[in-house]
Amino acid sequence: MGHQINGKPLMTTVFGANGRVLHLIMKPYRFLPRCSRWTKAAWSDGLALALCAGGFSAGAQVRPTHRPAIPNFDKRAAVPLKQAAAVDQQRGVDRLAVQLPSVSVDFDRLLQTPHFIRARGGFLTGQNGAGRGMPLTQAAPANDPHGVIKAFLNEHATLFGHDASVLQDARVKRDYVDAHNGLRTVIWEQQLDSIPVFRSTLRGHVTKRGELTSISSLFVPDAAASADAGTPDRATLQAKLPISAIEAIVLGARNIDRELAPAQVLEGKQRPNDGGYQLFNTPEPAFARLVWLPLNRSSLRLAWEVMVSNQKSKE
Repeated sequence: MGHQINGKPLMTTVFGANGRVLHLIMKPYRFLPRCSRWTKAAWSDGLALALCAGGFSAGAQVRPTHRPAIPNFDKRAAVPLKQAAAVDQQRGVDRLAVQLPSVSVDFDRLLQTPHFIRARGGFLTGQNGAGRGMPLTQAAPANDPHGVIKAFLNEHATLFGHDASVLQDARVKRDYVDAHNGLRTVIWEQQLDSIPVFRSTLRGHVTKRGELTSISSLFVPDAAASADAGTPDRATLQAKLPISAIEAIVLGARNIDRELAPAQVLEGKQRPNDGGYQLFNTPEPAFARLVWLPLNRSSLRLAWEVMVSNQKSKE
């Protein structure tokens, strides 16, 4: 279930230490948290702060009708792949297409990762993960419920930019088997230094017979190198954050025309099974967690992801 306050949607924001603003939009996130529009993010040489405008719920999105919609912006830009990486990625696409001519691969605009791989008129693999886009002799381990997905990642690591080892430090965000058709959906959330990478998920769908129907990756291929590039000496920054969670909530509230004093933000309980979000009372609930914000495939910035609500405008 997504975060709401008495049925009112929350608004999330992320700010930089020196107050410089970058406008940013994110696509709706199907699972917690769900945001209809992402807007206004900023960062500095230190900490970043990200902002989501819109509803957080697992149901339909509702746009307020009493005021104009908050504009959506995204000034992040993709960085062209280095030649070697581009060659490897294309080689991976070509290899999969030879194995499975009906395959279709779509890439994410910002991260240039394969965010949707599927086969027209069939599945990516045969039963038990063997055949079609996989070697016939390479069945997935029967004792691993995620084995079909892991085997596909290992077989096509040049396409993804990573193999299944990237899942070792990831958090299983969702692992669900549909009671009607037996389709298993697994979603991992990428983490670095035990901190989530913002919106970086890998998801796969496997039938009850072990056929991989589709797979999607928004994982940054080398998160550690990207964090070192975007946040030099990241361990020092993590040890002494220039903006606290309470300060981030105050800044986020101000961005939606709600004035809060730090003394009005009271710390609540952390919810370890909810992606690391910490609860605050303002007096209405607000949520914050530390994340890595991808500026592009090659650069990550440390950020506060904050969700707050404007009592007056219902944002």
